[in-house]
Amino acid sequence: MRIANKIIMILAGLLLMVAAVLKFHEMLSICVPSWQTNKTGFWESYEFLLIQIPLEFALGVWMVSGLFRKAAWIAGTLAYLCFIFVTLTKAMLGAESCGCFGQIHVNPWITLFSIDIPFFLMLAIFWPKGLKLLPPPWPNTFYLLAVAVPTIGLMALAAPALVTFRPKCIKVEEIPNKDAQLRLELHRVKQELEKKQQEADRWKRDAASLQQQLETLRQAHAVPVIPEPNEKAPTEIAPKITDPKEQPPAVEQWDWLQYIVEDDVRAQLAEGMVVILMYHHDCPTCAERVPQYSAYYKEMTEQGNQEFRIAFLAVPPYSTEGPVPADTTCILGTLTDAQKWEITSPYVVALLNGELVKSWKQGTAPEPQTIFDEIFGQ
Repeated sequence: MRIANKIIMILAGLLLMVAAVLKFHEMLSICVPSWQTNKTGFWESYEFLLIQIPLEFALGVWMVSGLFRKAAWIAGTLAYLCFIFVTLTKAMLGAESCGCFGQIHVNPWITLFSIDIPFFLMLAIFWPKGLKLLPPPWPNTFYLLAVAVPTIGLMALAAPALVTFRPKCIKVEEIPNKDAQLRLELHRVKQELEKKQQEADRWKRDAASLQQQLETLRQAHAVPVIPEPNEKAPTEIAPKITDPKEQPPAVEQWDWLQYIVEDDVRAQLAEGMVVILMYHHDCPTCAERVPQYSAYYKEMTEQGNQEFRIAFLAVPPYSTEGPVPADTTCILGTLTDAQKWEITSPYVVALLNGELVKSWKQGTAPEPQTIFDEIFGQ
């Protein structure tokens, strides 16, 4: 029983140490969102990992060392029991990865049935029979210090090291430019004026057509021409800004445009009203929303509605598979992988002539039918 317990404790401890090292590497390699912006909550956040990594590594060292074996066995068994509940929750929520091994993605169901449950059962079955929970007997002093001092030192230095060497990430701009609302209002007024001008042009064309038909009838029946009363020619409907102080401020283009790989996509996004949805290839919410946006835009363009365009930007890491339909008519682009991105996808923004005028909460995407009203606050 004791030999089996030692072997299982060593294996379980080594697994914890490996997982902690992989998470440490992940924290230094990619942008892990803070709990305030991470839609998966505190347990997957940067702040929680700062606490979890040192504790997980220390528990692994404790289980491998054999110091105070029974206490270490109780702590390790409870830890694996907690892992079962956490992994099961992620699996039931449809998470792509259990998050146990940093950038190595493992399906939660695989982790649950191949690691968490088996190790918990083996620890529960092969317990350290006959050992006391607390000493005496005390372990060898040198061995105790040789294990405890380095471990405590690593625990103390891990969090500061992670904070110091945290990669520089491009974060979401929470507040659009203060002049964005003015520009949106001007854009809305301009659209209304253009619609009225189009209606006026249509009426003029209809009137000219009727006039021509009437003239044809007069000539055919030799009807004398009756002079029509003088009428003022219709004036063009156009926005008029006379006061220089009323002129809109200079446009400040969205900073992220420079990070788009494709030059033609960058140029298209800098003109008119564009709604951009940024996605990761393995994002469950993106898999639902992106096809909806694509179908809505196709329907909108078929009806001649040009209120705004829709674009999809892929956020690294890329994949050949993703949520964008093959027949989409939306603008397609990619954000450069030369930068590290702290984005919880989907992330949706609206641009007007290249300027950020509206953004939605990370991890959410509005219904495509409500986008226009939400942009203008209607």
